[in-house]
Amino acid sequence: MYVVEGRNDRVQVYDSEGGLLFIFGGTGSGSGEFFLPTGIALDGENHIYVADGYNRRVQMFRLRQENTGPAGGN
Repeated sequence: MYVVEGRNDRVQVYDSEGGLLFIFGGTGSGSGEFFLPTGIALDGENHIYVADGYNRRVQMFRLRQENTGPAGGN
């Protein structure tokens, strides 16, 4: 499960039993940072798209195979 936490400018990822796997993001306007993220989408190629509300952009990440977090941020 992927949860966009808008007030803390980050994304939390949980396993199917509710255990926290990892968190990514932070406040800012750089790559991998968010300012009031508002939505998230995933595709079949392990891409994670985060709607970064106040930065007026969508950032794309790719989930790493070892499931330790996302790579990218453009």
